[in-house]
Amino acid sequence: MLFRAASLLAAALASPLALAQNPSTSTTATAPSPASASSTTAASTFSPLPYPALDTLPAAVPGWDAKFNKGIPNIPVNAAQLPTPVWTKYQRQCISPGNWAVTFDDGPSDPTLALLDELKKRNIKVTFFVVGSRVIQNPAILKRAFSEGHQIALHTWSHPALTTGPTSQIIAEMMFSARAIKETIGVTPKYMRPPYGDIDDRVGAILQALGLTVVIWSYDSGDSANATDVAARFANLTVGPKVGQITLEHDLFAPEASQGPAAVDAVVAGGYKVVRIDECLGGAAYDESIWSGFALDGSLGPFVNTANLSQPPPAAAPAPAGAVPSPGLTGAGPGTAKGAGNDAAGTTVSAFLALVSLAVAAAAML
Repeated sequence: MLFRAASLLAAALASPLALAQNPSTSTTATAPSPASASSTTAASTFSPLPYPALDTLPAAVPGWDAKFNKGIPNIPVNAAQLPTPVWTKYQRQCISPGNWAVTFDDGPSDPTLALLDELKKRNIKVTFFVVGSRVIQNPAILKRAFSEGHQIALHTWSHPALTTGPTSQIIAEMMFSARAIKETIGVTPKYMRPPYGDIDDRVGAILQALGLTVVIWSYDSGDSANATDVAARFANLTVGPKVGQITLEHDLFAPEASQGPAAVDAVVAGGYKVVRIDECLGGAAYDESIWSGFALDGSLGPFVNTANLSQPPPAAAPAPAGAVPSPGLTGAGPGTAKGAGNDAAGTTVSAFLALVSLAVAAAAML
């Protein structure tokens, strides 16, 4: 687990955009101390709410907390992730024994691109459980995955062990990630996977209050622990009576993502149909009800379109150190190639200043 946490940190630091936005970026398998969390708070109507610093546990957002922090069991926060979480309440297999849901966690990242190329050649659709911080870094990759028919699901904002985080901050983890996805591809995922499979009754109740469906896995490929024989492992799973598998792989690093195509080939050769999680479990992939009661203006709800607002949004209040502007407000676009992060950051700032100028001009005309 320490290796995985260190690997996630390395991925964040490898991005020029991440460094430009937050030089002290960090990722751990346990919750950061409150002092290290972003000081983001709820904003007033039409006031843009900045994203937290990348890969940090967000501070509570009162407006979200007021809606979702109700009826949650009073279970203490864990000092460390659970060594053996109980998953009996959560989805681990497809309904049909002939279906096999291939899933990838922790992207989108540069290695996702080559994986998408290979999946496209095979006309195979999979599910990506994405991290909100990676979505902010690589929006163009997420857009491509979605446009090519892959399902997008939630995997938190900063990849913490959720049982180690306070309830209010877990809500913020999920909401910021959901907002980043909504502002990038226009839909909000229904399904989520807790990092490390770390879940208890408190975390499960929080996710239920958010209207999310928890998906675990029936088989862990071991790729994040340096396994290099994922295809052979999957081939062995195809032997014997068919079981509706939900398998776990990763696309954050090339040694993981590069094993995906051969693993898919093994599944198909074994007589299974590769499906997305929505087909696997028989439910809709996306659900916008999480935003019910929130204005779609970038304050508590996602920023959808200024044409939907009754008035132009004013300039945002000064953002906390390391906070990331909303892509819906800034028009953040591609910047996924290595070395392109600084250009993306410049484009983000320019677009944001242009929006502020428009708001000031409109106010002057009143």
